[in-house]
This record gives sequence, structure tokens and C-alpha cells, in this order.
Amino acid sequence: LNLFYMIRKVFIFINFAVLLCTHPAKVYSQESGAGKHTEHSSLGHDEKGILPVINYTSLEYNARPQNWAIVRDHRGLMYFGNNEALLEFDGTRWRKILAPDEAPIRSLAIDNDGKIYVGVKNDFGFVSPDSSGKLLFRSLTHLLPEKYREFGDIWHTLVTDEGVYFQSSNMIFRFNGNTIKVWEAEKNNVFHNLFYVNKTIYIDQRNIGLKKMIDDRLVLIQGGEFLAESKIYFMLGYNGKEGNDSSQIILNTRNRGLLLLSPTPKDYFPKDRKAPEYINKFTPFPININDFLIANAIYSGIRIDDNTYSIGTLGGGVVVLNKEGGLKNIINKNTGIQNATVYNQFIDNQDNLWVALANGLSKVKINSPITSFNDQVGLEGTIQDITRSNEHLYVATLLGIYYLPTLEDRQRGKEINPESLIDYEPMFMKVEGVTNECWDLLSFEELDEDLLLFSANLGIYQIDHNHVQSFVAKYDTWKMFRSSSDPQRVFL
Repeated sequence: LNLFYMIRKVFIFINFAVLLCTHPAKVYSQESGAGKHTEHSSLGHDEKGILPVINYTSLEYNARPQNWAIVRDHRGLMYFGNNEALLEFDGTRWRKILAPDEAPIRSLAIDNDGKIYVGVKNDFGFVSPDSSGKLLFRSLTHLLPEKYREFGDIWHTLVTDEGVYFQSSNMIFRFNGNTIKVWEAEKNNVFHNLFYVNKTIYIDQRNIGLKKMIDDRLVLIQGGEFLAESKIYFMLGYNGKEGNDSSQIILNTRNRGLLLLSPTPKDYFPKDRKAPEYINKFTPFPININDFLIANAIYSGIRIDDNTYSIGTLGGGVVVLNKEGGLKNIINKNTGIQNATVYNQFIDNQDNLWVALANGLSKVKINSPITSFNDQVGLEGTIQDITRSNEHLYVATLLGIYYLPTLEDRQRGKEINPESLIDYEPMFMKVEGVTNECWDLLSFEELDEDLLLFSANLGIYQIDHNHVQSFVAKYDTWKMFRSSSDPQRVFL
């Protein structure tokens, strides 16, 4: 039987060599099987797979689905503001720290000493251990006059050099360790969101615009009325391109998308508030997915590193951008996280991105050098071989041949929906007409055309640059090898 098998293989090689000489071909694959590659341009976003993601459901942490805030303490424990409790997670076990009346915890912050401050509905304070070491919520509202104790949800909690700020829609509180100072919003001009950027407190106020704290006064910045009809959900420091002011701020508005704020070099309030040299300048941030961000409603944003920003939306998941506005990653239900409504984000000490969701929590290895493709992105069957041909990645599986379209492929000949990023998500396509087991791939040139050979149960086939397959010869083979001495000869 062994002798018969060897004779059969030699016969197949001779016949297939004749076939290739009759139809001259140049084989340019370096190797076959594992490690096979061809020279190609550097990978773009088209070939980024799915990042590693761990999802945590409400059944796992035993609390309500919605989560609003995230911090990490100096021991490495993670804390999450949930709709019924503060959740503590040590990587294995979950614990619940209840707020009064099991009220939703909307915001969290932690100071340099590791003390965690908590914003709740009609309450705020911190958590500290009792005599047995169990963490308990300690309210600070007893320091408030009675008239200030009905303030609704505390949407933002910020630790600053001047103290800890707690912000509701109608009031801002600052705790300095002993007393609490209060700022009230004017009637019908509620506070939207509070930010601490470049050592400065900013507040977005309805019908007024963007204010900042100066000598314990909330003052409309010059030019801040530009945002009177907008709502801001994040403000972050921005390094900017070479030559730009390092104090620039990137921010979002629901109706305009992303903007860059170039603050005035000094605080100055002349009678003529329009003095141009003191106006804070707002310019559009250079990005081509503003329509998507506006349509999907930005709700959160964090800075991952000096060059990268992560933006969470209400329904579109997370988009990761570089500081020039280039799209680096899309993280949504199609690419791993369990829910696309992102209320908050956090980078832990191992550079994982945690996202607080409308339903659950997810941990994304945002800086992982390895991504994956699986049936979630259309790649089905046990993988047998991978190669590149015509600038496309092809995969042979036991269910057929698949290829990864480029962004241009996906957008060619159809109207692009600016409110969707689905074309930017990795998604394999199947070569039509191939349904049987496929074993090997080999790329070559024939008459100045790049073709791809593949071996299957029923023979050897070729695929052209339009991803159309055609029959070549009826040979039963698992592997194809290029001759090192004759590039027009292939061994089976």
C-alpha cells in the first residue's frame, strides 16, 4: 500500500507539473501551511480582528443590569456604580456595598489616599471600613443645611486639588474635608455635566454655555455661549499636533460632534466681552465619523494614552480614535461586548478597558497585540490554511474558502450610511460555489493575473481577483509546494 501511495503521488506530480508548464505560472508563496506569507503592505484597519473581551452579566455580579461608574483602588480592586449598589470585584469574587434605600450609584471618584467617593440620588459621601473591615457607605449630607438636601442624582463626582466636587442637575457641592460649599443653578438653566481638565473646573449649563470656576465663581468663559444650545459629555486634555498649544481640550457636543477648545491664554473680563484676543476658540475636530457620533449620541470619553481616545455612545458601542481623528478600533456587540450603550469607561493598571453598560460590564484588552477572527465575523469551519492573494486575506476551512474584504470592497457600489460603522467592522465573505472541505492555498501569477490555487476534496481549483472560483484539475491532494528550483513547478 505504501508503494502504491508513493507511485500515485509521483503520477500526480508529473501530471500537475505538465499542467502548469502548459499554462505558465509564477508561484510566489514563500511557504505552504503554517507560517506561509507573501510580501504585502502594512496592515490597515481592514484586517484588525476582534480584541479579547470578558463580559460580566448581572447574574454573575448579582445586581441590576445597569452600571454607571468605574474606579480602581490602590490594591487593584475594581469598583462599579450599579443601579442598586456599589460593586467590589477582586478578579474572582463580587461584593455589594449598599447605598441608602439601595439607590442607584451614578458616579465614583477616588483620591490619592484610596478613599472612594460616591454619588447617589439625594445623597453623597464615601465608603470606609467598619470595625470588622467591612466597607460601608458614609454620608456627608449631614453637613448640608436642610434646604439643600433634595438635589436628585449626583451625576459627577470629581477629586481635585481644591476638594471633592459632587454635581447634580441643580447644585454643585464641594467638600474640603470639613465643610461643604454649594453652588445653585439659575432657574431653568440646569447644570449638565461637570469636568476637571488642566487643573480647571468646567461646567456645561443649559441656555448659558460653558463656564469655569474662577475664585469660587462660576464664570461664563469668553466665547462659551457658543455651546449654549449644546450638551457636553466629555472634556479631555489634548496634546494636539506639533506646534499647537498643549493646553487644548477635546470635547464633544451632541449636535456638532467633536470640537477642539483652545483656551484663552489668561483670564480677563473687560466690559467688552468680545475682545478677540481673549475669546476661547472652538474648532471642528478633524474626523470623518462625526455623523456616526452625532447619530449614536456620545455619552462618555476617556484618554487611553497620549495618542488615543476612547468614546462611548448610546447604542453604537465604543470607537477608539487617535489624536489626528483616525479610527483605530470599533468595540460593539458585533465585536465582543454584550451591550452597545456605554455609560462609563476606565483604564486599569494592566491597560484593560472596562466599560459600564446599560446591561452588564465588559473588560476589553484594548492594547492586545493579538486579535482573532471566528464565526462571529463570518469565518466558519475548522481552519486549514491561510494566505494572501490580490491584497486579500484568504482562509481555507472544512466548510469552504473565505476572504476578508477591504474597506473599499465593502463600500464599492453602494450608498454609505454615515450613521453606521458596519463597513469598518471585520467580516469575512465566502467564495461562492465552494461548499466542500478545503485543505491548502497557493498563490501564483498567470498571464499577468494573480490567481489563487486551492485544494479541496473534489480537486484543485483557482480563484481570480474577483473572488470567482473555477475548476483546474481533478486531483486529491492536501498540500501544494512550489519548487525551489523551478518557480513554474508545483509539488502535490
